[in-house]
Order: sequence, then C-alpha cells, then structure tokens
Amino acid sequence: MGGASINRSKSNKSASQPAPSRVEPKVYFANERTFLSWTHTGILLAGLSLTILAFGNIVARVGGALFSMVGMVFIIYAVIRYRWRVNMIKEKHPGPYDDRYGPYLLTGFLIPVVILNLFLSFRELDDSYNF
Repeated sequence: MGGASINRSKSNKSASQPAPSRVEPKVYFANERTFLSWTHTGILLAGLSLTILAFGNIVARVGGALFSMVGMVFIIYAVIRYRWRVNMIKEKHPGPYDDRYGPYLLTGFLIPVVILNLFLSFRELDDSYNF
C-alpha cells in the first residue's frame, strides 16, 4: 500500500515524574470553586433545616435537626477537602486530586435523613386521620 509508516512507539515515561515547577492559577480557582459549591450545599441544607425547626411541629423539628447536622457534615467535609487540596497544590504533588468516595459518603448521610423525615411525616399524617 506504500503509505507513510506510522511510528507507534510509546513514549518512555518514568514512573516518578518530576512535579511541575509552576502551578497554574486555574488549579487554585478550581479548588476554590469546588469548596464554595460544597459549602453552598451545606449552608442550603442548614438554612432549610432552620426554617423547618422554626415553623414545624415536633416531627418536623426532628427532621430539621437531622438536616442541620447533615448540613454541618457537608461544610466540615468541604473545609477538610479544601485544605487537603491546597496542601497538595503547595507541595506541587502531581495528584490525583479527585475524591472518589466523599460524594457517596455524603449522599449516604443525606438519603437516610430524607427517608426518615418522609417516614415520620407520613406516620404523623396517618395518626392525625385516626381519631
């Protein structure tokens, strides 16, 4: 076929690559955006829980207190992960910077609280119909 030969040799990268000498500003900003997103979620949960606590009955207050705790867990998690990534960036660590288990863990906190709140609300609604 006479076409040009294609060089398929793999580049020989060593396992211990030197860290880049300069970290781009977008890395810092991406870390900060992620931190603000997680804290926004936590503040939203905590704020909604305060509304539930202020205007709800006893069942709603239990759910509101649980939502407040989950909101605080989100905020604490965000601070810990932010500081961890900042330290990695300062040390020019090559990575990985992603978090594989954190979102699943936080969702694992949130889903049982939502289910418990729904269960208690429906239970109270059912009790109100039984004279």
